[in-house]
Amino acid sequence: MGRPECIIIDTDAGGDPDDTLAIALACKSPNVLAFVTSDETRNGARARFVKSLVGDCATVLTGLPSPYPGKHVLDKLDVSSREQPPSMEEILPRMLETAALDSDIHWIGIGSYTNLAWLFDSYPQYAKSMKVTLMGGRLNHSENDRPEHNFKVDPDAAMKVAEVAHELLYVPTTVTSHDRTYVDRAHPLISYLESGAEAWKAAALTNFDVWFAERFPASYQHDALTLGIALGAVRYTLSTHVRATPPGGLIEDRTSRVTAVAGGVDYDGFWNWVWHTLE
Repeated sequence: MGRPECIIIDTDAGGDPDDTLAIALACKSPNVLAFVTSDETRNGARARFVKSLVGDCATVLTGLPSPYPGKHVLDKLDVSSREQPPSMEEILPRMLETAALDSDIHWIGIGSYTNLAWLFDSYPQYAKSMKVTLMGGRLNHSENDRPEHNFKVDPDAAMKVAEVAHELLYVPTTVTSHDRTYVDRAHPLISYLESGAEAWKAAALTNFDVWFAERFPASYQHDALTLGIALGAVRYTLSTHVRATPPGGLIEDRTSRVTAVAGGVDYDGFWNWVWHTLE
Protein backbone atom coordinates (compact mmCIF):
# COMPACT_ATOMS: atom_id res chain seq x y z
CA MET A 1 0.00 0.00 0.00
CA GLY A 2 1.31 3.46 -0.94
CA ARG A 3 1.74 6.42 1.34
CA PRO A 4 -1.30 8.60 2.14
CA GLU A 5 -1.81 11.77 0.14
CA CYS A 6 -1.75 15.22 1.71
CA ILE A 7 -3.49 18.00 -0.25
CA ILE A 8 -2.84 21.73 -0.62
CA ILE A 9 -5.63 23.74 -2.29
CA ASP A 10 -4.39 26.96 -3.94
CA THR A 11 -7.45 29.13 -4.62
CA ASP A 12 -8.41 32.60 -5.82
CA ALA A 13 -11.86 32.48 -4.19
CA GLY A 14 -13.71 35.77 -4.03
CA GLY A 15 -14.24 36.20 -7.74
CA ASP A 16 -15.97 33.60 -9.87
CA PRO A 17 -17.86 31.41 -7.34
CA ASP A 18 -16.66 28.14 -8.85
CA ASP A 19 -13.98 28.28 -6.13
CA THR A 20 -16.60 28.32 -3.39
CA LEU A 21 -18.07 25.00 -4.51
CA ALA A 22 -14.60 23.49 -4.82
CA ILE A 23 -13.71 24.63 -1.31
CA ALA A 24 -16.92 23.17 0.14
CA LEU A 25 -16.16 19.84 -1.51
CA ALA A 26 -12.51 19.90 -0.42
CA CYS A 27 -13.58 20.46 3.18
CA LYS A 28 -15.26 17.05 3.10
CA SER A 29 -11.87 15.41 2.53
CA PRO A 30 -9.76 14.44 5.55
CA ASN A 31 -6.58 14.82 3.49
CA VAL A 32 -6.59 18.62 3.02
CA LEU A 33 -3.64 20.14 4.87
CA ALA A 34 -4.20 23.78 3.97
CA PHE A 35 -5.92 26.28 1.72
CA VAL A 36 -3.60 28.96 0.31
CA THR A 37 -4.87 32.08 -1.45
CA SER A 38 -3.51 32.94 -4.87
CA ASP A 39 -3.76 36.33 -6.58
CA GLU A 40 -4.12 37.76 -3.07
CA THR A 41 -5.32 41.33 -2.58
CA ARG A 42 -3.20 44.02 -0.95
CA ASN A 43 -5.31 43.92 2.22
CA GLY A 44 -5.50 40.12 2.40
CA ALA A 45 -9.26 40.08 1.89
CA ARG A 46 -9.17 36.91 -0.18
CA ALA A 47 -7.73 34.86 2.67
CA ARG A 48 -10.32 36.23 5.08
CA PHE A 49 -13.09 35.26 2.68
CA VAL A 50 -11.67 31.74 2.29
CA LYS A 51 -11.62 31.48 6.09
CA SER A 52 -15.34 32.30 6.12
CA LEU A 53 -15.92 29.31 3.84
CA VAL A 54 -13.47 26.90 5.48
CA GLY A 55 -14.13 27.55 9.15
CA ASP A 56 -12.16 25.03 11.18
CA CYS A 57 -11.89 22.29 8.55
CA ALA A 58 -8.28 23.15 7.64
CA THR A 59 -5.60 25.82 7.93
CA VAL A 60 -5.95 28.89 5.72
CA LEU A 61 -2.80 30.75 4.66
CA THR A 62 -2.49 34.17 3.05
CA GLY A 63 -0.69 33.75 -0.25
CA LEU A 64 1.03 36.12 -2.65
CA PRO A 65 -0.35 38.79 -4.97
CA SER A 66 -0.04 38.29 -8.71
CA PRO A 67 1.55 40.89 -10.99
CA TYR A 68 -1.59 41.29 -13.12
CA PRO A 69 -4.48 40.83 -10.67
CA GLY A 70 -7.74 39.37 -11.88
CA LYS A 71 -11.12 40.91 -11.18
CA HIS A 72 -12.96 39.98 -8.00
CA VAL A 73 -16.03 40.91 -5.98
CA LEU A 74 -14.44 40.83 -2.52
CA ASP A 75 -15.57 44.39 -1.80
CA LYS A 76 -19.16 43.07 -1.89
CA LEU A 77 -18.47 40.08 0.38
CA ASP A 78 -18.37 40.18 4.19
CA VAL A 79 -14.77 39.62 5.26
CA SER A 80 -14.35 42.46 7.75
CA SER A 81 -14.89 40.39 10.90
CA ARG A 82 -12.29 37.76 10.09
CA GLU A 83 -8.76 37.76 11.51
CA GLN A 84 -6.02 37.71 8.90
CA PRO A 85 -4.76 34.16 8.31
CA PRO A 86 -0.97 33.77 8.66
CA SER A 87 1.42 34.21 5.77
CA MET A 88 2.09 31.27 3.49
CA GLU A 89 5.79 32.16 3.37
CA GLU A 90 6.09 31.78 7.14
CA ILE A 91 4.00 28.66 7.71
CA LEU A 92 3.79 26.52 4.57
CA PRO A 93 7.43 25.33 4.35
CA ARG A 94 7.30 23.87 7.85
CA MET A 95 3.91 22.29 7.20
CA LEU A 96 5.18 20.62 4.04
CA GLU A 97 8.39 19.43 5.67
CA THR A 98 6.40 17.70 8.41
CA ALA A 99 3.74 16.30 6.09
CA ALA A 100 6.32 14.91 3.65
CA LEU A 101 7.74 12.63 6.34
CA ASP A 102 4.85 10.20 5.95
CA SER A 103 2.67 11.53 3.10
CA ASP A 104 2.85 12.36 -0.59
CA ILE A 105 2.04 16.01 -1.29
CA HIS A 106 -0.56 16.86 -3.94
CA TRP A 107 -0.88 20.55 -4.89
CA ILE A 108 -4.24 21.33 -6.49
CA GLY A 109 -4.17 24.78 -8.06
CA ILE A 110 -7.50 26.43 -8.87
CA GLY A 111 -6.12 29.95 -9.15
CA SER A 112 -3.00 31.62 -10.49
CA TYR A 113 0.35 29.86 -10.18
CA THR A 114 2.27 32.57 -8.30
CA ASN A 115 2.43 30.66 -5.01
CA LEU A 116 3.56 27.43 -6.63
CA ALA A 117 6.31 29.20 -8.58
CA TRP A 118 7.52 30.79 -5.34
CA LEU A 119 7.58 27.40 -3.64
CA PHE A 120 9.56 25.81 -6.47
CA ASP A 121 12.01 28.72 -6.49
CA SER A 122 12.48 28.68 -2.72
CA TYR A 123 12.33 24.91 -2.15
CA PRO A 124 13.18 23.24 -5.48
CA GLN A 125 12.98 19.75 -4.02
CA TYR A 126 9.19 19.98 -4.18
CA ALA A 127 9.24 20.44 -7.96
CA LYS A 128 10.57 16.88 -8.18
CA SER A 129 8.56 15.26 -5.42
CA MET A 130 5.16 16.96 -5.52
CA LYS A 131 2.19 15.88 -7.59
CA VAL A 132 0.51 18.91 -9.19
CA THR A 133 -2.93 19.31 -10.74
CA LEU A 134 -3.77 22.74 -12.17
CA MET A 135 -6.96 24.23 -13.49
CA GLY A 136 -6.06 26.36 -16.48
CA GLY A 137 -4.72 26.60 -19.98
CA ARG A 138 -6.53 25.98 -23.21
CA LEU A 139 -5.82 23.12 -25.60
CA ASN A 140 -5.12 24.23 -29.16
CA HIS A 141 -5.09 27.89 -28.16
CA SER A 142 -5.35 30.18 -31.18
CA GLU A 143 -4.25 33.78 -31.63
CA ASN A 144 -7.87 34.87 -31.57
CA ASP A 145 -8.57 33.32 -28.17
CA ARG A 146 -8.45 35.58 -25.14
CA PRO A 147 -5.67 34.80 -22.65
CA GLU A 148 -6.53 32.03 -20.20
CA HIS A 149 -7.09 33.61 -16.78
CA ASN A 150 -4.77 31.56 -14.56
CA PHE A 151 -1.90 32.06 -17.00
CA LYS A 152 -2.73 35.73 -17.64
CA VAL A 153 -2.43 37.01 -14.07
CA ASP A 154 1.15 35.72 -13.76
CA PRO A 155 2.59 34.48 -17.08
CA ASP A 156 6.13 34.09 -15.73
CA ALA A 157 4.91 31.87 -12.89
CA ALA A 158 2.85 29.80 -15.31
CA MET A 159 5.85 29.12 -17.50
CA LYS A 160 8.12 28.45 -14.52
CA VAL A 161 5.77 25.82 -13.12
CA ALA A 162 5.36 24.15 -16.52
CA GLU A 163 9.12 23.95 -16.94
CA VAL A 164 10.11 22.49 -13.58
CA ALA A 165 7.16 20.50 -12.18
CA HIS A 166 7.97 16.80 -12.43
CA GLU A 167 4.39 15.47 -12.29
CA LEU A 168 1.90 17.98 -13.71
CA LEU A 169 -1.64 17.54 -15.03
CA TYR A 170 -3.66 20.44 -16.46
CA VAL A 171 -7.45 20.47 -16.48
CA PRO A 172 -7.95 23.05 -19.25
CA THR A 173 -10.88 25.33 -19.96
CA THR A 174 -11.56 23.30 -23.07
CA VAL A 175 -13.03 20.60 -20.81
CA THR A 176 -14.24 22.71 -17.87
CA SER A 177 -16.22 25.25 -19.93
CA HIS A 178 -18.99 22.80 -20.70
CA ASP A 179 -22.77 23.01 -20.66
CA ARG A 180 -22.82 20.41 -17.88
CA THR A 181 -20.75 22.62 -15.54
CA TYR A 182 -22.91 25.72 -16.14
CA VAL A 183 -24.62 27.08 -13.02
CA ASP A 184 -27.08 29.99 -13.21
CA ARG A 185 -29.68 31.34 -10.79
CA ALA A 186 -32.09 28.51 -11.70
CA HIS A 187 -29.62 25.70 -11.03
CA PRO A 188 -30.38 23.24 -8.17
CA LEU A 189 -27.08 24.18 -6.54
CA ILE A 190 -28.48 27.63 -5.72
CA SER A 191 -31.58 26.12 -4.12
CA TYR A 192 -29.31 23.84 -2.11
CA LEU A 193 -27.30 26.81 -0.80
CA GLU A 194 -30.51 28.64 0.09
CA SER A 195 -31.82 25.67 2.05
CA GLY A 196 -29.18 25.50 4.77
CA ALA A 197 -28.19 27.62 7.74
CA GLU A 198 -24.49 26.75 7.70
CA ALA A 199 -22.15 29.74 7.53
CA TRP A 200 -20.33 28.45 4.45
CA LYS A 201 -23.62 28.11 2.54
CA ALA A 202 -24.53 31.71 3.28
CA ALA A 203 -21.07 32.91 2.22
CA ALA A 204 -21.16 30.82 -0.96
CA LEU A 205 -24.68 31.96 -1.84
CA THR A 206 -23.65 35.59 -1.45
CA ASN A 207 -20.68 34.97 -3.73
CA PHE A 208 -22.94 33.48 -6.41
CA ASP A 209 -25.54 36.24 -6.08
CA VAL A 210 -22.98 39.03 -6.26
CA TRP A 211 -21.22 37.40 -9.21
CA PHE A 212 -24.50 37.03 -11.10
CA ALA A 213 -25.42 40.65 -10.42
CA GLU A 214 -22.03 42.27 -10.93
CA ARG A 215 -20.15 40.15 -13.46
CA PHE A 216 -21.93 37.33 -15.37
CA PRO A 217 -25.32 35.60 -15.19
CA ALA A 218 -23.70 32.19 -14.73
CA SER A 219 -20.59 30.39 -13.49
CA TYR A 220 -18.88 27.37 -15.04
CA GLN A 221 -17.64 25.04 -12.31
CA HIS A 222 -14.06 24.88 -13.57
CA ASP A 223 -12.55 24.47 -10.13
CA ALA A 224 -14.91 21.89 -8.65
CA LEU A 225 -14.43 19.73 -11.75
CA THR A 226 -10.65 20.10 -11.45
CA LEU A 227 -10.83 19.06 -7.82
CA GLY A 228 -12.92 15.99 -8.68
CA ILE A 229 -10.47 14.93 -11.35
CA ALA A 230 -7.48 15.55 -9.06
CA LEU A 231 -9.01 13.41 -6.32
CA GLY A 232 -9.84 10.60 -8.74
CA ALA A 233 -13.56 11.09 -8.10
CA VAL A 234 -14.39 12.14 -11.67
CA ARG A 235 -13.33 9.95 -14.58
CA TYR A 236 -11.99 11.04 -17.95
CA THR A 237 -10.87 8.90 -20.86
CA LEU A 238 -8.69 11.20 -22.98
CA SER A 239 -5.41 12.88 -22.11
CA THR A 240 -2.49 14.21 -24.09
CA HIS A 241 1.09 15.36 -23.51
CA VAL A 242 1.44 19.12 -23.81
CA ARG A 243 3.82 22.01 -23.45
CA ALA A 244 2.66 25.37 -22.14
CA THR A 245 2.89 28.57 -24.14
CA PRO A 246 1.83 32.08 -23.15
CA PRO A 247 -0.81 33.43 -22.84
CA GLY A 248 -2.41 30.17 -21.80
CA GLY A 249 -2.00 27.77 -24.66
CA LEU A 250 -1.39 24.06 -24.21
CA ILE A 251 0.19 22.66 -27.36
CA GLU A 252 0.29 18.92 -27.92
CA ASP A 253 3.84 17.62 -27.64
CA ARG A 254 4.55 13.89 -27.35
CA THR A 255 8.01 14.56 -25.93
CA SER A 256 6.70 16.50 -22.92
CA ARG A 257 6.24 14.96 -19.47
CA VAL A 258 3.36 17.38 -18.79
CA THR A 259 -0.15 16.09 -19.49
CA ALA A 260 -3.61 17.61 -19.90
CA VAL A 261 -7.13 16.23 -19.79
CA ALA A 262 -8.30 16.25 -23.40
CA GLY A 263 -11.86 14.94 -23.18
CA GLY A 264 -14.07 12.05 -22.26
CA VAL A 265 -15.02 13.66 -18.93
CA ASP A 266 -17.88 12.03 -17.04
CA TYR A 267 -19.93 15.16 -16.36
CA ASP A 268 -22.87 13.21 -14.96
CA GLY A 269 -20.45 11.47 -12.62
CA PHE A 270 -19.14 14.89 -11.63
CA TRP A 271 -22.53 16.05 -10.41
CA ASN A 272 -23.21 12.71 -8.73
CA TRP A 273 -19.97 13.17 -6.80
CA VAL A 274 -20.88 16.77 -5.91
CA TRP A 275 -24.27 15.88 -4.46
CA HIS A 276 -23.01 12.76 -2.69
CA THR A 277 -20.12 14.71 -1.14
CA LEU A 278 -22.26 17.61 0.04
CA GLU A 279 -24.87 15.35 1.67
